Amino acid sequence: MIKIINPAFFLLFLYSYTIDAFAYNEITLDVNNFNSISYYNGKDIETLTITSTKQPDYCILISSSQGTPFTKGKIYFNEPIELLKKALNNAYLNPASKWWSIELYHDNDFNHPYAILPITPNKECDNGGLNFEIIEHHPPYYFVSIKLNDKTNYRFGFIKSEIELNEKDFDFTLLDEVYMKNNNKYTLLSCDETNFDCSIAKYAYPYQFFK
Repeated sequence: MIKIINPAFFLLFLYSYTIDAFAYNEITLDVNNFNSISYYNGKDIETLTITSTKQPDYCILISSSQGTPFTKGKIYFNEPIELLKKALNNAYLNPASKWWSIELYHDNDFNHPYAILPITPNKECDNGGLNFEIIEHHPPYYFVSIKLNDKTNYRFGFIKSEIELNEKDFDFTLLDEVYMKNNNKYTLLSCDETNFDCSIAKYAYPYQFFK
């Protein structure tokens, strides 16, 4: 569970104070994007970005400090964006469900959420810059790479598809699944589940081979 604290204490952080809230989490804010709020979870900085401000179905993206997207989709919040950002001041980002959820808390009660906003997958929402590349095709299997916004390789794997894959149809990857904008979903396979020759290093050890 990612713990989020109230950014109202930001000025205190500027003076290097530690805030005694949600187990001594420190506050960090993304000053370059007013629709992004970053929080220290005890190990890393994770950022929630509101990528579409169309009320009541807001698109959000949750990513790591390295820019790796964790999840994205829509939340339902039938209030203006300023009230949404205010509500996010006291919240948990909860990864317990597959696409995560957001639990909202009152200032004086951090034990019982007054609302839970499930994140619903949606192909219209920004995917954080993920790109899909087909490296090789040995029908019916594809050897693929998923790249981050800076073009570094994020995931390698193999996909079985009887229909031709189009790189432009890619939407998002979550856990071991790849989601396409045409609503198709594929499971990332290991080399030994395909017809590729796994004695070849680039198929067996792609993370080492494509450094």
